[in-house]
Amino acid sequence: MKHDVLIENDVEATMRDGVVLRSTVYRPNGSGRFPVLLTRTPYGRDLSVNSGYLNPATVAATGFVVIMQDVRGRFGSDGEFVPSENEGPDGYDTVQWAAELPYSTGAVGMWGRSYFAETQWRAAQEKPPALRGIAPGISAGGNARSGGLVRGGAVEFGARLGWGHYSAGPAEIAKLSRTDPVRAEREWASWARIDRAMSEDTFLDILPVRDMAVDAPAFFASPIVESLGFPIDHPTRDLWDSASDRAVDLPSLHIGVVRHLREQHPRPVLRPTGAQ
Repeated sequence: MKHDVLIENDVEATMRDGVVLRSTVYRPNGSGRFPVLLTRTPYGRDLSVNSGYLNPATVAATGFVVIMQDVRGRFGSDGEFVPSENEGPDGYDTVQWAAELPYSTGAVGMWGRSYFAETQWRAAQEKPPALRGIAPGISAGGNARSGGLVRGGAVEFGARLGWGHYSAGPAEIAKLSRTDPVRAEREWASWARIDRAMSEDTFLDILPVRDMAVDAPAFFASPIVESLGFPIDHPTRDLWDSASDRAVDLPSLHIGVVRHLREQHPRPVLRPTGAQ
């Protein structure tokens, strides 16, 4: 049975400490109760690329409530964004909130990739009673010292700087624009300077590493660049790995990428006849 879909914006959920997180809810437009599919993201709940993984309108039309939530401190949600730190308790509270919505059956599943996947693991570890299953895709966790944050004993510059500069940083500066536009203008100028240096392949020429934080935007400088100087056994590595360091007693669909097949079976190199 296909349903017409009702889309509700800025639906609020209050966390245990009073911070309000906001979601876009897609649900069948009619009476009745439906199971909930929840995802939580720091990249913007209405980002169009999200629909490429699971189209919320299409799924809602088949009889599900689909909830897409901005995590704490990102886009429409209140509070301060500290990567990974609040996703366990916020995930628990959000799952239980979703289960109690008047159009919910009380059963909640979670889905999503990358950071969306991390939010599932951390919520599942908190054991919210309403959570019935997770579907994490290419999830972070368990690999901080083998490619996630560190590779072969050296900091993984490409992933960390790219994430801080392109994925996380701009939204933090945009949010600052609403409260301190003068400071935000300075930070946009710093972001543009770093962007030019990255495009010209000169940004990584800076030594010592901690000097990368000089004149960098506040978010980029604090949890991102500053962490590049931490030793390999720093607690931030353990926080990354703790996303999936405990088993959860839930049905789980794991989605990943196999990257080694081409390395084992490389494509042959074709040469003209007679070439050496």
